[in-house]
Amino acid sequence: MALLLTLQNISKSYGLQAVLRGVDAVIAPGWRVGVIGRNGAGKSTLARIIAGTETADGGQINRDPSLRLAHLEQHAEFQADETALEYLMRVSGRPEWECAKMADRFGFRKTAAAEGADAPLDSMFTAAARLSGGRATRLRLAAALLGEPNLLVLDEPTNFLDLPTQLFLEAYLRASYRGALFVVSHDREFLNRNCDRTWEIEHGQATAFNGTVDSFLAEKSGRRELVENRNLNLDRKRRQLEIFVNRFRAKASKATQAQSKIKQIARLDQEMEDLPTALPTARIAFQPLAALRRGEALHTYKLNVGYGDRVVARNINISLPRGSRTAILGENGAGKSTFLKTAIGELPPLAGSFRWPSTATLGYLPQLAEAEKSGETVVERLRRLAAPRTTLQQIFRAAGNFLFREGDWDKPVSVLSGGERSRLQLAVLTLGSYEILALDEPTTHLDAETSDALATALKEFAGTVVFVSHDRSFIRTVATELLVARSGTLGRYGGSYDEYLGELATDAGLKDVQLSDSPTADKPAKPDTRADRRRLRQLDDRLAELRREHGAILKHFTENPTDPDPAPRKRLKEIEELTEQTEEEWLRLAEKLG
Repeated sequence: MALLLTLQNISKSYGLQAVLRGVDAVIAPGWRVGVIGRNGAGKSTLARIIAGTETADGGQINRDPSLRLAHLEQHAEFQADETALEYLMRVSGRPEWECAKMADRFGFRKTAAAEGADAPLDSMFTAAARLSGGRATRLRLAAALLGEPNLLVLDEPTNFLDLPTQLFLEAYLRASYRGALFVVSHDREFLNRNCDRTWEIEHGQATAFNGTVDSFLAEKSGRRELVENRNLNLDRKRRQLEIFVNRFRAKASKATQAQSKIKQIARLDQEMEDLPTALPTARIAFQPLAALRRGEALHTYKLNVGYGDRVVARNINISLPRGSRTAILGENGAGKSTFLKTAIGELPPLAGSFRWPSTATLGYLPQLAEAEKSGETVVERLRRLAAPRTTLQQIFRAAGNFLFREGDWDKPVSVLSGGERSRLQLAVLTLGSYEILALDEPTTHLDAETSDALATALKEFAGTVVFVSHDRSFIRTVATELLVARSGTLGRYGGSYDEYLGELATDAGLKDVQLSDSPTADKPAKPDTRADRRRLRQLDDRLAELRREHGAILKHFTENPTDPDPAPRKRLKEIEELTEQTEEEWLRLAEKLG
């Protein structure tokens, strides 16, 4: 099987910090690789090295001559005043008609009475710099696909995307794009739906796994638990042998036995398996409330929100109960953040009214980090924004809880990464005593582990939470109420979150996606691949079944580490051989289907 890309012993450092240490991996045609790891682990660095926009310090990259690679970065620079169509032409080098056709497929209309700053935001003649995060990502993806790549490298593609655009992207990747994928993301739902292979970047190394992210994490957890229990049993035996040796070594009658025990100890030491140090996770806990009050938390009456004379959402009439956790949903630009900023007093209402309980204390997490104060350090930021009478010891504890070690305390906030700044903002919230938390896109720069920790902390928080988010897993875990911004207003949604997603997929997201070009007379008929695709699905199901059985046996060993029955071990070996055979057939079919 021809490989598109081979990485051999790739290393990369920034100053004294080694990010990648001897990474070895391959990408074959049709592979869909999801890349996970903590913030700062080197995921984006590896993506840039693969894409050729950054150079490795050591190692070798072999690219097949057939490789056509496109790279969708987290950020892209638009030139001043260039339109969306001009951006596509500049980046791709393709003619205007071809760029216009691709722009239309991605939801940019061709008709417009004006250009640049005066054009509608869904026009291909609008200024690219005016686009929201979601539409800018659509535009960058269109530019990437104009080159007809067979390897698409996506770095955090769902950051800043609203749900309709996320569904749009998924539909395109699953139904229209047939090449290989390399996706760096903290969005596990996106990875599980679009990637069937997983790479984890940890301690500078890449671990490859043939399966989804959830399957990998389950197997990793089971494997670690199995090794830990086995090591504990070996250590227990070792200590017993050491007691015998220490007690009888000096006795001539026991000397031979003591020497035998020493050899046993040496063998046990060899059997002990080293485990990598588990990475720390932020410890998030909000201040407990003295008492849980009942009644309304937020009430609005004929509320209009917006900026200046521009009304974004009007006639908002809602009532949220105390103790609820409300997710505000909707497309970018529909008024979600504007409503939240108005409700907390950051923006004045354009009409109508809103009220919180008169004695309620409110904590706010903005979408964008506070403007930098010259030279302000981590601890100085915490001291300035912490609640009155917060002690220095409490500040140091909060810094540590959010993974800022003593060496980070004097680090200027201006040099922190996006993930570090988000953790710092959350640390500030935990230093105050709030009855209401208002959070605007709290998970955008967080890794999956910190997002999970935040979701758990919010579920345990007895107060009221109102938050804007597009993170599907986070919303499912946290939300008890839903507000939806659409059609120029904002109101409660009566169904479940999955029902809302279903509506989007049916009514908005998927209708905008041209899943495939319409067949024309001048196109040759495509070969019938239905049988091969059906067999590929059967192999996928078989691999999933084998992984489940493999995990069940590992769990059995974890719970019964001394089980003498040879049958489970024999079956484990059979499963591993069957998995290898099934994967080989899967690869042959995947390569055949392209």
